Parts: sequence; structure tokens; C-alpha cells
Amino acid sequence: QTAVLMGGMFGGAVLASGISSAVKSIAGFEFQMDKVAAVSGATAAEVKLLTANALDLGARSQFTATQIGNLQENLARLGFSTDKIVKMTDSARKLAQVADTELGPAAKVIGQQINAFGLEASEAGRVANVMAEAFSKSALDLEQFSIGMSYAAVSGKSAGFTIEQVTAMMGKLVDSGIQGSKAGTALRDIFSTVSRSGKTLDKTLQEITDSSEKNTTAFNLFGTTSQNAAIVLAEQSEATKKLTGILSDQNRELDAQVGIMEDNLLTDYKLLGSAIDGVTQKGGFFTPVLRGMTKGMTHFLNALFAKPGEGVWYESAADELKKVEEETAALA
Repeated sequence: QTAVLMGGMFGGAVLASGISSAVKSIAGFEFQMDKVAAVSGATAAEVKLLTANALDLGARSQFTATQIGNLQENLARLGFSTDKIVKMTDSARKLAQVADTELGPAAKVIGQQINAFGLEASEAGRVANVMAEAFSKSALDLEQFSIGMSYAAVSGKSAGFTIEQVTAMMGKLVDSGIQGSKAGTALRDIFSTVSRSGKTLDKTLQEITDSSEKNTTAFNLFGTTSQNAAIVLAEQSEATKKLTGILSDQNRELDAQVGIMEDNLLTDYKLLGSAIDGVTQKGGFFTPVLRGMTKGMTHFLNALFAKPGEGVWYESAADELKKVEEETAALA
């Protein structure tokens, strides 16, 4: 009996090790998609659509299906419906890759800009491309962009500026050492002041450019908080317009950057991992079997290490081992 039990323990360990990775992967994805369903309020049909989207992108990118599901969850939390989430996931995935960040933050920032500038979900590619190009053409990064836009986006849109224009202005401010929150706050105040004055931003900034006392003029126009930013925008007016043009050309800089960043061994390795995960997830119809095996193994181990008493624990363990052996044989 001891030999049987030792053999059972060894066999159980091998079996547990063999199925552990698959169980964790499938269970993790199932749990993530349950979270997406709960947050989004999606119907059963919509959950199937989201699941298919996650599996598709997970199988052909460096991110797993579970990570794509987390991206979907973040978009759902921003109020996007299933069809809009599906339209946005690939753009968010690409941005996360070129910005070297997690999927969740990338999705969140894209969704916030779409909401703030009143754009359509189908324009997620435009937003992601603007961000990716801005990050490569200025000192902006995802964190500074996100923080700055939290102050400047809504007021910029209300003042009639596009995401490309606001991003270019922010890029030039960051290039000049006015970081994230300060750049966003200054832009918000500048947009508000210009809107109240009835003048255009170009004409207002020209007053600073033409002044022999730029500090005084900027202070009189915008106050202490925003005078430095106003001086930078006045002095960098042409450079800002040039950057706006670059961000507006829709040349899909994002795709080019993704192509470059995927051309290396590390990404090859990640793609292999995602492909393996994709195969595992497509075997998800074995979930009931895996659950049964997992429960059986749990019962067996509980019986094996139960408190000894008149040999009952040996019999219980032997019975559980027999059950596990039968379930394993049935799968062969």
C-alpha cells in the first residue's frame, strides 16, 4: 500500500505539473472575460464577440488573450460598448507596444482622448498614431501626455482645437522643460483666456512675439501661472505648426514603429508565447475535464494527508488514486 501511495504521489505530482500551466492559462482567461462581461454588461452574444476578439489579437501579437481582455475591461470602464471596444483594441495594443507600457494604461488614455475630443471609436487609430508620433518627435511620453491632457483636452476641444494641435503644443512645452501637469494646466488657462477675449490664439501670441517686454506682456495676458508657457508657444509658433502638420498627416507612423519594434528576438519569443497561449485557449472546451481532474486531485491529496485512523485514510487515498487513474485513462 505504501508503494501504491508513493506511486500515486509521484504520478499526481507529474499530472499536476502537466496540467497546471494549461489550467492557469485557461482559468485566467475565463476569469478575465467574466470581469469584462460584468463591467460592460455585455450580453452572451457580445461576450462571445469580445472573447473572439481577445483570442484573435492574443494569438497574433506579443500580448496574450488574457492581457487583451484586460484592455477590453479598461475600455468598458470608460463606457464604451462592445462594438466600439472591438474597433479600438488593436490600436490600443499597438500603442502599448511602441510606448513600452501595459495594455490597460494605453487603452485608458486612448479612450479618454476619444471622449474628451468627441471622436468616434473608429478614430482610435488616429488617436494612437498621433500619440505614437508625438512620443517620437518630442519629449512627450505616455505618462506626461495622459496627465497633461487631463487638464487641457476638454478646454482645447471647446476652444476649437484638434487633438493634433493640442498635442503639438504640449510637445513643445515639454521640450522646453514645462512638464506634464504644468503644461496641461497652462494650456487649459490659455485656451480659456483666449476664448473669453474673443481673439484667436495666433493673434494673442503675436502680441507676445512683437513685444519688447515679453514677460510683462505674457503676464498681462495670461497671469503668472501660464506666462512661461505662453512665451514658449509664441517663440515656437512655427515649430508648433510644423509638428501639428506631422501629427496630422495620417502616415501611420504607428504601424511603422510596431514593425521596427517587432523585428527582434525578444518579440519573437513573446509572439511564440502568445501563439502557445492561443493554442491552449482554443482547447478551452476541455475546461470541464480539467476542472474534474483538478477536483479529483484535490480530493485525493486531502485524503492522502488526512489524519490516520484505523487504516481508513489509506483506503480513502487508494480510492481517490483509482478515480484519478480512471479519469486519466479516459482522456488517453
